[in-house]
Amino acid sequence: MRSWIPIVALGLTLALSGCHVSVEIGSPPEPPRTAPTDTPTPAAPTPTEPASPRPAPPTGKLAPAGTDTPTAIPPSPTATAVLTSTPTPPTVPPPTASATPQVATTPVPTPASTPSPIVAPTEIGRLVFTSGERGSREIYSVNADGSGLTNLTQDSPWNTHGDWCPFWSRDGSRIAFVSDREIQYRIFMMNADGGGLTNLTVEVELASNSFAWSPQPSAPWSPDGAGIAFNSDRNGQYDYDIHFIRSDGTGRVNLTDNPANDYFESWSPDGSRIVFRSDRDGQWDLYIMNADGSNQVRLTDDLGDDRDAVWSPDGERIAYVSWHDSDSEIYVVAPDGTSQANLTNNPARDEDPAWSPDGRSLAFTSKREGHSDIYVMGADGSDVRRLTHFPSTEWGPNSWDPTWSPDGTRIAFLGDAAADSIEIYVMKADGSEVVRLTHNGVPDADPSWAPR
Repeated sequence: MRSWIPIVALGLTLALSGCHVSVEIGSPPEPPRTAPTDTPTPAAPTPTEPASPRPAPPTGKLAPAGTDTPTAIPPSPTATAVLTSTPTPPTVPPPTASATPQVATTPVPTPASTPSPIVAPTEIGRLVFTSGERGSREIYSVNADGSGLTNLTQDSPWNTHGDWCPFWSRDGSRIAFVSDREIQYRIFMMNADGGGLTNLTVEVELASNSFAWSPQPSAPWSPDGAGIAFNSDRNGQYDYDIHFIRSDGTGRVNLTDNPANDYFESWSPDGSRIVFRSDRDGQWDLYIMNADGSNQVRLTDDLGDDRDAVWSPDGERIAYVSWHDSDSEIYVVAPDGTSQANLTNNPARDEDPAWSPDGRSLAFTSKREGHSDIYVMGADGSDVRRLTHFPSTEWGPNSWDPTWSPDGTRIAFLGDAAADSIEIYVMKADGSEVVRLTHNGVPDADPSWAPR
């Protein structure tokens, strides 16, 4: 469930899909597409980046930090909402001959506002996300009980789209994110309190750098925490390649260096391989390569659009979404391309797969009951259970983008049950104790858990 947001500025048309940005000179903007509706019409698979579920840049203001009161959701037949707490104020291998080294650049410190005081996380965790304020997108953090809401970036008002897709580092000390604060989209790094802001991807040519939202905490960070994988059209040909850069801004290398479009999807748990999607063979399929860019091998080969791949915690399986005609299903496949299986096999749309930390379950989004809801199933597709049960209305509600807490006890997700906007919610892994974390009146997006 992805949506494209066209931006027209400085003679360029920028299409924003969550955290992915493509640039086309002189192209007219596409009509905006919003988050889940009752009758979505997915685009037919083509060798262009398909639509992805992110809200348009909002306007409005968030409630001031310390005044945001979490709201318990009314009870439903299978989920009891209870607000239980009261808010309070493997090292990456060096590049081989198959990877094209880039000229090293020095990360540039960026002036930023005074860092916010670090808010101690609650026992149930802390999340980072994006939200609209002063007409821009900014990065906030909040405890999983709704307390400790903090604006980390505080961009200037002219910044039309601001900051997107924040991901904590593996040790929780830093946050990487995408920003257009310097006109083009760049990868930035900051400390967990918003201080120490640095532009990692210093560019001299027209280029855009990005990574996509993922249900995996710290998704773009290599498992050893040494650096970040991201997408870039740095060669100026408006085709995207997958790059790697160390967390200090050095050692940038183009891993794919292919004239087609390649997009990062997921690291293997041991950091030795990367699964990615590409249209290099005329359709969107999944591929695997070593972490240094060598040994690029096609993983799927069908007429569908394969995407949203996430590696299982044990490294034995990869879950992904495959679009065929107007339907999407969740599949798993072994890293060697064998044992491919359709887990959902349902006429409704099934997408957004997210592995539980123990690898025994997959949370996902489905429209099998009419609206988009969060479901969970066993790793083999058995024992499918619906978790979200918001009262139904003519417009929804819809819930999507589930992401598990690191300890597996809770699931954060996006929902429009409030009717006026898209907000962030957290519930227990069994669907109980649903808590609305944000009360902004503007769309929130990209929730990501801090590591424990």
